[in-house]
Amino acid sequence: MNWKDKLIDRFYRAFWSIYGKSPYYLGFHNDLPNKSTFNSYDKIKEYYQCQIEPNSYQLIESQYDIKYPSLFKEWHSFQHFHEGDLSFVRLPENPIGNTVQSIAKSLGWSFSKELTQEGIVPFAEEGNNTGPYVFDQRNATNVEDSPIRVYDYTYGGELNGLSEVIFSNFKMLLECAIHYLENLGRISNSKLMIDFLHIDPNGAGYTGIEYWKSWSESYKYIENNKHS
Repeated sequence: MNWKDKLIDRFYRAFWSIYGKSPYYLGFHNDLPNKSTFNSYDKIKEYYQCQIEPNSYQLIESQYDIKYPSLFKEWHSFQHFHEGDLSFVRLPENPIGNTVQSIAKSLGWSFSKELTQEGIVPFAEEGNNTGPYVFDQRNATNVEDSPIRVYDYTYGGELNGLSEVIFSNFKMLLECAIHYLENLGRISNSKLMIDFLHIDPNGAGYTGIEYWKSWSESYKYIENNKHS
């Protein structure tokens, strides 16, 4: 496997280690096997292998005049999953029976056209319902290196609704997500958010420091009041 395949496989292995028994993430319906069938990552991987080719995303890119980083497309087309909520971010799901049009849900905001015309591409949702995660391609010399920001939906398309850069690129988002999933329940969420600063020193640990410290403080408040 090349580095992209290894990174993506690491993500899904960690993802299903947490959510592999959840009907919300597995998407059970009457025509799907009983969840006891999926008692290992290899079995989940086999059943949920995605049939969408990464180049199929060109349909969405042409329709909306945008470009997604290739790593994002390869990650999304690697496996089916019916829910992408990781608490701090809600990644776009890829349900069984999915067409590539489902990823366009992230472009369904009323202000999406205003953003995409400026080179800002929504692709996921922030965990606190602030608005979409966006690829900021305005100054990126390569689409692959598009930094990630949060857009506050209350600004309705105005560019001052953009946050600071919170991840330097999608690769760093996946690295942080893997760390979060691999350590969920073993390390406090408040500490995991601070770990992002060290995993991604050029994004989360640079302009994103205050953003992730805010997340850490929110988790710390919940942790300290859990038993009160």
